[in-house]
Amino acid sequence: AKNEFYKQQKKEQKQAIDQRKALIDQVKSILEMEDWDQHSPKIKQLQNQWKKTGFVPRKIGDALWEEFRANCNIYFERLRGGYFQLSSQEEAVHEAQLALIKTDNSAEIAKEATEIQDFFLDLWRTCQTAGELNKSAAMKNGKTFVKAVQKRLKSSGLSSVDMELVYFEIRLAVFGNWGDTLIDEMTQIKAQIDQLKTEQTQLENNLEFFSNASSDNPLVREVTQKSEQLTQKIDVLGEQFKRLKQAHHKLNKAEEEEASEESETELED
Repeated sequence: AKNEFYKQQKKEQKQAIDQRKALIDQVKSILEMEDWDQHSPKIKQLQNQWKKTGFVPRKIGDALWEEFRANCNIYFERLRGGYFQLSSQEEAVHEAQLALIKTDNSAEIAKEATEIQDFFLDLWRTCQTAGELNKSAAMKNGKTFVKAVQKRLKSSGLSSVDMELVYFEIRLAVFGNWGDTLIDEMTQIKAQIDQLKTEQTQLENNLEFFSNASSDNPLVREVTQKSEQLTQKIDVLGEQFKRLKQAHHKLNKAEEEEASEESETELED
């Protein structure tokens, strides 16, 4: 009976060791995938599964844990650092796009808002003709492009209003196919709208102190003007939020249709 107990114990320990090794292999496998950055939920699931594995002798248990923890850390460090893997073909596309961004970053641009907007939109389309990249690399280059545009706009001589309008159109063109980024943009704009509405409420409260004052009163005119400017900004941001929401809805619909087509193809096979 005693021998049977030890045999069963060794069997269970071996199973636990094999389970932990399998979990390590799964993390390593994810690190090698092109879309590795889309597997955060899976990594967290593997971490939870690790906690449920059975007893392992301390020496080997510590060694396996260090290997598992190190690979999980690599995954999350990559996420924070913006790491992405490229094939040799994608590397060429990546470099070509960056070269275009860098070259045209010093090119002379027009002075009118619409012409400046068209210039950057044409440049982005040219970047896309260089070839396809995996999602991580495409997003990285897109963000690099948007930052370059923002820098150029600051020295374009445009008014702050026109500058923001052009900047929004570029962001929408670049980020329009990335659902997560569209959501981030909507969240930021919603926060701006809420802040402006709070400021506007405060101004309206201030106007109540001048309820008996003439509309020609300098302070009344100043507060009224600021309130009107805030209303205009809120309206512009509201329209931008609406367009982002439409783009996100369109993207979701396209993804659903694509998934439906793939499902029908599988059924036919």
